[in-house]
Amino acid sequence: MGALPSTDLKGYELLKDRVQGALDLLQEGRAVDFKRAAMWNELKQGIPKDILAMSNLRDGGIIIIGVEESDNKWNRTGMTDEQLNTYDPDDMIDHVNKYASPSMTFDVVKHTDDEGLKYLVVRTHEFEEKSFVCKRNCADELRQGAFYIRPLGKAESREVQTADEMHDLLELVVEKRTRNFLSQMQRVGIDLGSLPLVKSDADKFDDELEGL
Repeated sequence: MGALPSTDLKGYELLKDRVQGALDLLQEGRAVDFKRAAMWNELKQGIPKDILAMSNLRDGGIIIIGVEESDNKWNRTGMTDEQLNTYDPDDMIDHVNKYASPSMTFDVVKHTDDEGLKYLVVRTHEFEEKSFVCKRNCADELRQGAFYIRPLGKAESREVQTADEMHDLLELVVEKRTRNFLSQMQRVGIDLGSLPLVKSDADKFDDELEGL
């Protein structure tokens, strides 16, 4: 079983601030999801959908386990050591990758708040080049071939439902691939500033007008 790192460790400073800020605000959002304290086996069926959806989100998101909703209000309950000990990062990544294509990775860390309550945090990362698609059905949670997202203004994980949502996801894919391509060119020593610019039809028309 892999050991759970803590947000108190060096290198997790930004994540610690992000998690503590979410716990102080106690409000779910597009990039923040809360789940009640539970053993891994109790959450493992539903959590892949949230991880898939947040990994298709710009800059990814965080899932905080140990916050419970009651009377339409979120409450910080934390987790017991017994609950925390059921979470193994390697096992979680293997489980989620049964449903994710391409394969993904994410961070699993524990966090202790200012009151001494303990939480488990899953930090997802924006996809590298290809957006994540579900490759396998999972009861009523996941559908093979579906793309999962976190819609604008909503704290939920669901399938793409509209053309605009698919366009937004595809735009992020194009942006990522363009960035990766330019980075590869720089790594092999190509000076991007020396490349000729490809002019649009409107630019070409303006050039012709200047010559009249």
